[in-house]
This record gives sequence, structure tokens and C-alpha cells, in this order.
Amino acid sequence: MIRSIRSRLTLIFISLAVIPLLVLGLILTWQTFGSEKQHAVNVVRETARRVGTEVCSFLNEVVSHLEIIVHVRGLSGLTPIQQKHMLEELLAFNNEFDDLSLLNEDGHETIRVSRTHLDQNRKLIDFSERPEFKRAASTHKKSFSDVLFSERTGEPYMIVSIPFFNVRQNSLQGVLVAHVRLKKIWDLIIALKLQKGEDIYILDNHGHIIAHRNPSIVLRRTQIALPTTTDQTPDSKIGLNHTSVIQAHYPIPLGEEKLIVIAEQSEDEALKLAQNLLKTFLAITFFALAAAITLIVVITGNIVKPIQNLVHVARDIMQGNISSKAEIVMDDEIGELAQTFNKMTDQLHTSLDKLHLEIEEKTTTQMALEKELKTNESFTTLSEELLGTASIDSIASLVLDSGRQLTASKYGFASAMDPKTGKIIFHSLTNFETDQCQVPSADKIGTSKQPSVIGNALFHDHTHIKFEPFFINDISEHAEHAGIMKFPEGHISVQRFLSVPVIINEKLAGQIAVANADTDYNEKDIAVLEQIARLYALAISRYRSQTEREQLSSALRQAQKMEAIGTLAGGIAHDFNNILTPILGYAEIIDSQLPPGSDLSQDIEQILSATHRASQLVNQILTFSRQREHDRINIEIHLIIKEALKLLRSTIPTSIEIRQEIDTQSGSVLADPTQIHQIVMNLCTNAYHAMQPKGGILAVSLHPVFLETGDIADNKLNLLPGHYLQLEVSDTGSGIPKEIMERIFDPYFSTKTEGRGTGLGLSVVHGIVEAHGGAITVYSEPDKGTTFHVYLPLSDTKTDLITEEERLKSLPTGNEKLLIVDDEESVLRLEKRMIEKLGYEVTSTMESATALKIFTSHPDNFDLVITDMTMPKMNGAELAESIIAIKPDMPIIICTGYSELINLEKAREIGIKGYLEKPIILQNLALTIRRVLDGNEIEI
Repeated sequence: MIRSIRSRLTLIFISLAVIPLLVLGLILTWQTFGSEKQHAVNVVRETARRVGTEVCSFLNEVVSHLEIIVHVRGLSGLTPIQQKHMLEELLAFNNEFDDLSLLNEDGHETIRVSRTHLDQNRKLIDFSERPEFKRAASTHKKSFSDVLFSERTGEPYMIVSIPFFNVRQNSLQGVLVAHVRLKKIWDLIIALKLQKGEDIYILDNHGHIIAHRNPSIVLRRTQIALPTTTDQTPDSKIGLNHTSVIQAHYPIPLGEEKLIVIAEQSEDEALKLAQNLLKTFLAITFFALAAAITLIVVITGNIVKPIQNLVHVARDIMQGNISSKAEIVMDDEIGELAQTFNKMTDQLHTSLDKLHLEIEEKTTTQMALEKELKTNESFTTLSEELLGTASIDSIASLVLDSGRQLTASKYGFASAMDPKTGKIIFHSLTNFETDQCQVPSADKIGTSKQPSVIGNALFHDHTHIKFEPFFINDISEHAEHAGIMKFPEGHISVQRFLSVPVIINEKLAGQIAVANADTDYNEKDIAVLEQIARLYALAISRYRSQTEREQLSSALRQAQKMEAIGTLAGGIAHDFNNILTPILGYAEIIDSQLPPGSDLSQDIEQILSATHRASQLVNQILTFSRQREHDRINIEIHLIIKEALKLLRSTIPTSIEIRQEIDTQSGSVLADPTQIHQIVMNLCTNAYHAMQPKGGILAVSLHPVFLETGDIADNKLNLLPGHYLQLEVSDTGSGIPKEIMERIFDPYFSTKTEGRGTGLGLSVVHGIVEAHGGAITVYSEPDKGTTFHVYLPLSDTKTDLITEEERLKSLPTGNEKLLIVDDEESVLRLEKRMIEKLGYEVTSTMESATALKIFTSHPDNFDLVITDMTMPKMNGAELAESIIAIKPDMPIIICTGYSELINLEKAREIGIKGYLEKPIILQNLALTIRRVLDGNEIEI
């Protein structure tokens, strides 16, 4: 008979419940998992087969299009023009093809049509040694290449070759080679309605994924191991997403090549039903075990009765009756437990005496812990408050209040070091009554925020911060601190002093100090204040980070605005140049017909000058949008300065007097005229704003200077000794404070109210001046005005001036026949009139299709074609390519206000001989026409 109660209960539990339930559960689980896995296998295999069948159908359809062209429509029996038209038709109606090439029996390309290349007349290619020709020619069967990836788009494609023969002579006549896009296979994969956890993709011969629901996987040219030929049965594998899957594959043979369709199903999803059944089984098992336990409790009720006696004894002991004894009934575990209870009551008497002594010791310890807990609670509260505090002054105030409370100090301060200037800033000082401090007002520490309270400062000019904490409990007896503790007469008496540095990244960042505690300071006070200093350091770091993040966010928003403006610049330039072209052209035509020096001629000259300025403004817009570089020419800038001052005079109020002292013989500089204009406008606008609303004097002067080494050193100029032009702009306005003088050239820095400036004006001026090899200085005094000096290096080259009359007389003419096309009626009418004025015979049209039709019908009737670039349906580059295809040596000039599709290099590649930018100037037009007709190289 088993004596142990534990053994008997365990045996009954196992016999009645656990073993049968475990056996049944294992059987059900094994059958369920096997059935569900087989079902998932069948689904995966069917998915792979179905997708593979559809891919085969797509490829067979592609091949059938090519075979119809070759065998049914008789490609070999057509003329080259008919063959090309047939291939172009096939390319137009079948998006699956990117390029079609017709090869002769020797593998030389005779015709090529392409969807992706503008230049359809580029040099034909020899395919005789390429596999797409050799395989088709040797096997006399259609062939497929490996899957390739487009360098332009990254998409996969295949090269399909279809040979065709002379039936009578059984000899090869040629091969049709097609670049087949596999994009439709992507669409097929994406269109599939897959269940959760399912995935399907297609591999090529080398394990590259060429089709997937996620296009980025294909574009990255993801490569995995190919399934083995013997691995035909779906099984558990690691899938594409690095999880356990059930996988099946379906091969698609393509001659010597093949594609492989891979279908996957997540094991977790496939076996979800089995897992649910397992949960149901566990629930049933739980209830069965509960019933078994209930049965066991009934059966073993009599066995555990002796334990009840022990319970009563334990209750007596708990109530203080230590003399209570347990009855020993049987010599088993319960009997041993009863004996143990009796021995325990004997030991309790001895333990009680020891417990009283321990209680007394713990009471003393508890008092110390309560004090430490109070300190920790203060730190916790301080930490939470610091996290929610945004102002540095509020942070310092919280820190100082906590430091004073935990050290029982009356006075103190919390300071921080400005990371830029290195100066100490007292963010929080102790508040106390005015009559406590007798220091004269001029010597008191204060802030602009709390002048009345902080004026009664605790510490005067003795806040020497140390890297090490220290305390002084009797200042009069510590001579080594005499240099620190020199208070002015009338200062509050300081008996005890404690100072702790604030450290951030091993650098001194501030100081926390307290004074006049009721008891002496000790090392514990230093430890407390050091812990507060660490929290203060974290709060300062957080505040600085938030401030920097806000500044960076503001700069980012401004940069995004500037980027958006730059994006619009290209489009504005195109339309604006089309508007300027007729204005400038007709003004030149009128000016050429007027007597030189007449009033009307002078008025027209003003129109021409303003139009040229507008044209330069367009160039600056393009430069701003990074579409064009600045052009620098040799100019006399006194003319630009006078023009800018005339413009300013009409825009600024009459309360501001403009004085100018411009040396008209000052010399010339190599510069961009528009940027010089921008320098003058920005500096004068800033001066005008500084004198509002009272008014004042705006003085502008220009004269040459020679800077010697001493001059450069005195003015801290980053220049070499030599001759310079000095532009001076001064005002009698409010001036610039010294504390911001070093920041005025920073991007986005502005002292103006919101809406009156971007903070980019002086930054742009500084950048332009330095880009021209010059320098800029500023001198200012508050309420006395500001003076800017701009130094630009003088140019040795003299400007060559030519009169408008001489320019017009020197224009080249001719009598050739020209065809011009532009979709803007006003521009077209102007161009025709300007060209006819030069002696040429002109045919004009507003539609590129009409122009191509006119040229096609009589190509020998024209000596030159001039076309606009941006036109509907067919742009200028496409028209030029079509004309060159008809007459390769035909000279063409292309005009553009601005287009991303054409530039000088692209025009050369197409075969265009001339390139003109709008607005069209008569002189540029005449020179370009003559140069192209005479066979000279392309030129802007």
C-alpha cells in the first residue's frame, strides 16, 4: 500500500484524466494537421499551374503576332518601306513590343522601329554574332533569349526571334527580332485575388524575379535559388519573405530557355483551422480535468481530514495562543507536519524577543528611508515638471526652488551659459524684499523680464564657476575663496555657500548655487544638488534641442517654399518669352524705320531697353530654378545703378531723399547685369525700410579705389591688393544692434515683421558679391544709420559700344526660301515679317502637321526650316526628325522659350543646325539664319 498522500493523489489523477486525454489529443492533432497541409498543397499546386498556363498563353499570343507578320502577311515579299510601315503598325497596336528589328540572311539589321528612341535613323546594328540571330538561323525555329532588364526603366524584357525562309529554295531570308516587354506578366500577377498569406512570383533561368505583386522587388533584380528539377512536390520551405511556406512551382518551357512560376502559402494561414481545432481540444481537456479533480476531491475527502486539525492549531497560533499543540493521529506526512508545528511554537517564544530588537533598529532605518524617499519624490516631481516646461526661465525657476527646499536654503540662483557667446545668463534668482539689499541700482543684476524683483540680487560680480562642487560654511575663515566672495557694500550677508556646476557633454553649461541654510552644508547636500544639476543639464539640452529643431523646421519650410517657386520658374519662362518675342521684335522693326535721334526713336529705345531687361529677368528666373548658369559680361555698372535708382524713386515715399554720387568714368567689371541690379535694389530696399516711417537720406555713391594691404587688413576683407569699384549705400535709419551684426548675412535671418521679408535679401547680396570675386562690409550705430560698402574687382577689358543704327546696317540678308512654323500667331507673324525684311521668301504655318505635309510634297522648294519647340501633337524636335528622315541634309533652326525636352546637345544629336532662344532678337535671328545657310556649326 502506498503510504504517501502525494503519491496516491498523483496516481489517481493520472489514471482518471491526464493519460487518456493526452493520447486522444495527439491522435486528433496529427490527423488534423495532415489533412489541412494536404489541402494547402493542392491549392498551391493549382495556383502555380493556373498562373503558368496564363503566362504561356500571353507569350504564345506575342509570338503569334510576330508569326502572322512573317508568315501570313508575307513580310519577306514587301518593299522596305512597306516592311517598315508594317513593323510600325505592329509596334503602334501592341504595347508588348519596345523595339522591332528586321535582319537579312546575314544578320545585318535593315529596318528598326522603336518606341523608346526618338532617333529612328541611328546607325543600324550587325546582329550576325548575337545569339538572337544565330539561334534562330541555326535551328530554323523561333527562339527566346534570357530575361533582360531595361537600363532605362529597370523593367524585364525578352528578345524573341522569328526566322522566315524561301520555301522553294529552303534558304533563310531573314529574322524578325522583337524586344518583348514582360509588364503584362506583372499586371497578371497583380490582378490575382490571393488569400491572406499567399504569394506568387515568376523566375527566369538565373533565379531573377521578373514578376511580383511588389514591382520594387523586380526593379531591384532580386535573385533567389532555383528549385531543383526533382523538387516537384510542394513542401515546407522558407519563402520569399523569410517565413515558413508551402511552395510549388510550374515550369514554362520556351525553347532552350524557361520561366518558372512559384506559388507560396504561409504555413500559419494554411494550418489556421488545425490550430483552432487544437484550441477547442484544449478547452475540452480543461473541462475534463476539472471534472476529474472534482471526483478526486470527493474520493480523498477522508484522507485530508487530519489536515483540518492542523488548520485549527495554526489559527490559534495566529491569534497569539502559542501554547496550542497539534494532535498526532497517524505516522505519515501529516503526522510529521504536526510534530513540526509543535516544535515551531517552542521556537516562537525565543524569536519574539529578537523581533522586538529588530523592530527598534528598523524604525531608525525607516526614518532615514523616509527622508530619502521624500528626496526621490521631489526629484520625480521635478523631472515631470521639467518635461512639461517649455521656457528656460521656468526650468531654472523649478530647479532653484527644488534646490533651496532640499537643502533648506534661503537664497540661490540657477544660471546657464549661452553656447554661442559663452556668457553666463541668470535665468532664475531668489525673490526677496527690496529693503533687504542696499546695493546701488546700477550695480544690481537684473533681467528685462523681472527688473523690480531681480534688481535685489543675491550675488554681485563674483559668480566664478568651477568644474568641481564646493561648499563653505564660514566664509570669513576661508581665505582661498576671498576672490570669489567680494560683495559690494550693502549686499545681503552670506554665511554659508554651496555651488555645483552644470555639465553637458563634459563641458561647463551653467551653475546652481544656494546660500544661508539653517545648518551647515555637507556632502549629502552636494549629492542632492548634483542630482538636481544633472536634471537641469538634461532640461537645458532638451530646451536647446527643441529650439534648434524649431529653427531647422522653419528653415526647411522656407526652403520648400523656395523650391516650389523654382519649380514654377521654368513654366513661367516659356510663356513670358513668347510674350516678349513680339514686343521686342516689333520694337526693333519700328526702330529701324525711324530717323535716328527722333523723339519716337528714343521712345522705342526705352521699350527695347525695358524688354531686354525683362529678357534678362527671365534668364535670372531660369538660373534661380537651376536651369541655366549666370552669363557674365564686361559692363559699366554705373548705368545699372542709375537705372535702379530711377525705379526706386518711383516706389519709395518722398519723405526719403535720394542722394547719388556716381562716377561715370569709374571703369567696368566682369559681372552679370541682372545680379548687379539685384545688389542695388536689395541694399536700397533695406535702407528704405530702416528709415520708415520718419524718412531720411538714402545716399548711393560709386567710384574706383585702390586697396592696399593695410586697407584690406583694417577692413578685414578677403581680397588681394588691387583696383576695385566701391559701391556705397548708406541711410540715416535706426541702425543695426551690435548683438545681431554678425548674423545679418545669414540665410532666413530677418528683424522685419512677418510678411515684410524672407530673410534672404542680404544673404543673396553676400553670395552674389563673393561669387564675383568681391567683398561687402557694414558699419552701423543704433539711431545713426547704416553704411554698406561693396567692392568689385575692376576689369581690364574695355566695353565695345555699337549704335543701334550700325547694328541694323550690319545685319546679313539673303534671298533663300524658308519654311517657318510656330503655334503662337503673334510670334509667327513677327518672325515672318522680320525674315522677309531681311530679303528671304517665307512660307509660314501654325501647325507642325501642316508644315510636314507642305515640306513632304515639295522638299526641294525650301532652303531652311525654322520651327518652334513646344507645339501641340508634334513638337519641334519630332518635326525636325521627320524632315531629316525625308531630306537628311536639310538645315533646321529650332526656337524655344524654355523646354526640358531640348537643349543645345540634344539638338546636335538630332541633326538640327541652329538653336535660338526666345525672345527672338532681329540681330540674333539674322546671324543664325545666315550661319546655318552657309553651313557653319550649331551655336546658341
